Amino acid sequence: MFISGYDSVRHYYNDINVCSTSNNPCHTQATCTDHPAPSLDANCTCNVGYTGDGRTNGTGCSDINTCSNSSNPCHAQATCTDHPAPSLDANCTYINVCSNSSNPCHAQATCTDNPAPSLDANCTCKVGYKGDGRTNGTGCSDVNVCSNSSNPCHAQATCTDHPAPSLDANCTCKVGYAGDGRTNGTGCSDINACSSNPCHVNATCTDNPAPALDASCACNANYTGDGVVNGTGCSLQAVSGVVSLNIAFLPPLAYVFVVVLSFVISF
Repeated sequence: MFISGYDSVRHYYNDINVCSTSNNPCHTQATCTDHPAPSLDANCTCNVGYTGDGRTNGTGCSDINTCSNSSNPCHAQATCTDHPAPSLDANCTYINVCSNSSNPCHAQATCTDNPAPSLDANCTCKVGYKGDGRTNGTGCSDVNVCSNSSNPCHAQATCTDHPAPSLDANCTCKVGYAGDGRTNGTGCSDINACSSNPCHVNATCTDNPAPALDASCACNANYTGDGVVNGTGCSLQAVSGVVSLNIAFLPPLAYVFVVVLSFVISF
């Protein structure tokens, strides 16, 4: 017959310490305190840093997560990372919204985190972009220098904006104008078609205003034609009329010459 707490090998009563036998009812992370005979049970108490009933066939002992209970040492706006047992402490990391999925800023904006307890940030569009810099706002769009007061091009030039981050543009003078097209450069001036001498030497050249690339040619007085070098040019007009000469004292041969000359001039 088995008697609780009796050592049958040595045939006398001796309290059996269940904590030191294979019948130890406690979890490996629990302290076992034997009950006095005739009890064959023990008290199980989880070690520091652990929680539970301490019993193998119960809830055992699990690491106490200080981040998830009232012992959380971290600020509400900080990230808590629990230390492994037996520690009852944790790491507290300040939340930088610029470095996580809560970043409120546009991809082309610079994010500057606001100090705790704020969970917001300042968003500033990068060079070459404009807007409030926020994803849920106007964001950041390319600054078109051709459409604002920073336009670098002359009034008679076509402006082609450079993509961000550039704040410059290409300036091309319109038809009929010459120059670099830039306000602070040579600008755009009317091309003087007369400088290529399209008109006859006996014609007056008048440049046609841009965007025209040609000129008007007008023959000078006593000349006729279109005045253009590659056209009919300008030829001397014939003068009609009678030349009055005193021929009384001319020799016979000279008289004949004057008559012929008068006939030619009449035409």
